[in-house]
Amino acid sequence: MIAAGALAAWAVASLPLFSPPREIVQYGYVASVTPKGKSYRLRFDPALWLEGQTANVAAVESGLIKPGESVPNDYLIWNSDHKLFTYKLPANADVTVLVSLATTKISVAYLAKLLKTSKPCGSFELRSPCRRGFWLRYSVDTVKSLDQQYQP
Repeated sequence: MIAAGALAAWAVASLPLFSPPREIVQYGYVASVTPKGKSYRLRFDPALWLEGQTANVAAVESGLIKPGESVPNDYLIWNSDHKLFTYKLPANADVTVLVSLATTKISVAYLAKLLKTSKPCGSFELRSPCRRGFWLRYSVDTVKSLDQQYQP
């Protein structure tokens, strides 16, 4: 009887209503990409990308703007703790970066190389202090894609 109850509870908890989404999208900063076996390890600093009223209210409440003002370009990036999280990054994950306002696909290996250099790599500007934000799409602990976000 106890086993049947535990099995029923597990079955209910496995329903989509009680489970996290299969894929999560989060904005933040790529701190590093390092080889680990046949894949890579991503260190990622998550942040909140806020727009519209949500961005304006957060900016007023934190003293960044005065009431009645609007955040520049209608967005605010909120990153209060700069905590790095680690994700598995398959070598074949999709990576899209911006080059002169156009997107281009690059390999994970090339992203790792770009992040290590202190010099510009062609038209790419990924090194510090530029810190370009990315949209991270992942499932559980494994990255599906990284898409660089344009910021005016």
